[in-house]
Amino acid sequence: MPQQKISMFGQLTPTSIDNSASNSLRALAGLSNQVGDLAFQVGAKKAQKRGELEGARAGIDAAKSGAGINPDQGLLPSIFDESYNASMRASYVASIDNDNKEKFAEFASDHSTDLEGFKNKVAGYRKGVLENIDDETKLIIEQQMESDVSKISLRIREAEKQANLTRADEIQQIGITNNLDSSFNLAFDGDFEGANEKLQNALSLLSARLASGKISPTEHDTKRKSMINAVDIEANRHQFNKLLDTNNVSGVISFMQKVSDEKIKGKTPEQHRELLSILQSDSNNHFALIDKQEVIAKERRIETEKNNTEDLFSDLINGQLSASKVSMMMQQGAISLEQSKMLIGKLNTQGTGVDDHGLIIDINELMRKDPKKAKARIMENFGNNLTGDTSERLMNSANAILDDGGKKDNVLNSNKAKRFRAFVKKFAFDPGIGGFGSVENNKKLAQLELVFDERVLDGEEPAEVASDLIDFDEFLNLPQPRFGNNSEPEEAKEKLIELFTAEQSKDAGERTLSNDDFNREMLDLERAIELKRTSEEFKRAFDEALDGAK
Repeated sequence: MPQQKISMFGQLTPTSIDNSASNSLRALAGLSNQVGDLAFQVGAKKAQKRGELEGARAGIDAAKSGAGINPDQGLLPSIFDESYNASMRASYVASIDNDNKEKFAEFASDHSTDLEGFKNKVAGYRKGVLENIDDETKLIIEQQMESDVSKISLRIREAEKQANLTRADEIQQIGITNNLDSSFNLAFDGDFEGANEKLQNALSLLSARLASGKISPTEHDTKRKSMINAVDIEANRHQFNKLLDTNNVSGVISFMQKVSDEKIKGKTPEQHRELLSILQSDSNNHFALIDKQEVIAKERRIETEKNNTEDLFSDLINGQLSASKVSMMMQQGAISLEQSKMLIGKLNTQGTGVDDHGLIIDINELMRKDPKKAKARIMENFGNNLTGDTSERLMNSANAILDDGGKKDNVLNSNKAKRFRAFVKKFAFDPGIGGFGSVENNKKLAQLELVFDERVLDGEEPAEVASDLIDFDEFLNLPQPRFGNNSEPEEAKEKLIELFTAEQSKDAGERTLSNDDFNREMLDLERAIELKRTSEEFKRAFDEALDGAK
């Protein structure tokens, strides 16, 4: 059977392929990639930040400890490693740079004008800083150090230059002063050639200061004129003083008149007046010196005459002086006419005179204060109020005091001598009713003080001398009191006062104790009380003195 042909009655349209699922997958894959990139970026930033922080800390710690740094250079460094290394190096370099700047500032302060000293300090410090550091870091630090050192070196070099200039100027000023002083002295001594040489040296140094800018041209010219004028003044003083020293009065007057003429060539009126004033001052000083020398010579002559008179007086009281010797000494100018008359008068009264014991006491006291005045009083009263023997003893004591140190340092003015002399006076002096003591009492005191001073000056211990001179039982020998005895004068005094008080109520005719008797007995008892107390005080002082002498 024949096959039936199938006819095409329409166009076949293929069904389209659905790609939505594929696109979705691709979109998801792209989103996944984006999310992964974002996650990677976030993680990288965190790693970078953490690396920077930890690297910075590590760099600072390494700088503080001086251990140096060693960045990790692995084959595949991570973001953390790279950030860590970079941050560590940066913080380390910054810390080292800060330390360097502080040290360089310290070195610069210590060597502010000494560039070589500064560089030596830096060199030693630099070697220590660059040890144990990797090459890359070392290069960075070296560059920073070179920059800092270079800047500071420029400042120090300039300061060094200024210091050298200042030092040079100071040396020049000292040179000017020294040369000018030498020029003054040479001109005043008359060495005008030497003075001019020193002046020229000073002027040259002054010009050097002008050239260096230390002084202005105006200041230079003013100083130059002043220096030349000052040397000229000293040269004029030399000529003027030669006239003064030779007593050339007419030459002095002529010289002063010439200087007074303000028309002399080369000098201003002010310079003439200055020179005239200086020469007038020299003239006044010269004549004042002559007057002073004459006064000194007169004082020495008076002192010599006084000493010679005292020596002659010593011969007089020893019976070895004659009128012819006095006359000869006067003719030779060894004593004055008045002193000669005084000695002759004393010769004529030799062997006469009566001791005034009050005067002797006064001279003894004066002797310890001013032995020279005491000697004058002795000579004045010899033959009148002093016998020859007493005068000799007093003169010997006065001379001994002068030989022993004079007014203050002699042994009679020692505390020990004063203390025991006072004991001697307390025991010896009885003021009596009038308070001045009797003639006999003053005589006793004068002799005791004289002997005390003589023996102490002769080297004896004041305590032992006083012990020999004092009558410790004197108060027992006083008139016995109405009540009791002198061994207990305080008790006797109390009873006497009681009796006198009780009798005041009685009529005058009934009283057994008159006012006069009461006053006399009271004086005796008070004297006995004083002597007893002084005796006890002396014993204590004597024991202390002996203990101190051991």
